[in-house]
Amino acid sequence: MGSRIGIGCKGLRILAITWSSINQSQPSDQFIQQFSMPADPVTYGQQLYAKLRHFDQASFDYMIIEAPPDHPSWFAIIDRLQRASYNPFNNNQN
Repeated sequence: MGSRIGIGCKGLRILAITWSSINQSQPSDQFIQQFSMPADPVTYGQQLYAKLRHFDQASFDYMIIEAPPDHPSWFAIIDRLQRASYNPFNNNQN
């Protein structure tokens, strides 16, 4: 949590999307918004698109997403998140 607070203190707006109950406490930093997603992959997928649109419309600087389970029922979600993510080390691939 400390590294996220450090980024928030710099005035960067961060959207954190989680699905597990590992840390359900809300961040105390005004620049960090956390959304808890369902643990069901179908419902998660339906809500994910709304969260991605919210990210675009609300001008967040960063989005941090808790990795979904590595299970076949989650593969479509994992694929969508990989396609939506920015990876500076893979940026030149077509």
